[in-house]
Formats: sequence, C-alpha cells, structure tokens
Amino acid sequence: MTMKSIRLSLIVYFLVLLTAALGAVSWLSYGMAADSLDQRKRESQTMIEASYTRRKEGAKAELDRLLESQAQVLAKMKPELDRRLTSQARSWLACAW
Repeated sequence: MTMKSIRLSLIVYFLVLLTAALGAVSWLSYGMAADSLDQRKRESQTMIEASYTRRKEGAKAELDRLLESQAQVLAKMKPELDRRLTSQARSWLACAW
C-alpha cells in the first residue's frame, strides 16, 4: 500500500479552494459591475431626456416669439393692406363692367 503525500494533498486542496474563492469574487464583481453600468445607463438616459426637453421647450419658446413678432407686424400692416385691397377691388370691378 502506498501512502499519499500530505503535502501534495494540501497543495491540491489549497488550489481548489483558491480557484473557488477567485470564481466567487469574479462572479460577485461581475454582478456589481453590471448593476453599476445599468445604473449609469439609466442616469445617462435621464440626462439625455432632460436635455432634449430643455432644448425642445427653448425651440418652442423661440418659435412662439417669432410667430408673435410676425403677427404684430401683420397687425400693424392690416389697415394699409385693407386700403390697398379695397381700392384694387374697386378698380377690378370697374374694369369688369
């Protein structure tokens, strides 16, 4: 009967335990890294949406301001346009008869 070396058995057990410990640490760190990346992705998406909303509201406000300005210009021009259209309509009616 041959005796196994205790030293060899201890080294093998140590390597098995070391491999198991490293595997557990790797698995836990991978999970934590994946959660961290998911959280960063959600935060980035929130920041992108907030930026989009701010830019959209700014563009809408600018468009509203421009439309209001054009409406005021047209309102100031209305009396003159009415006068010209009325005189032009009269001349067309006079030509038609």
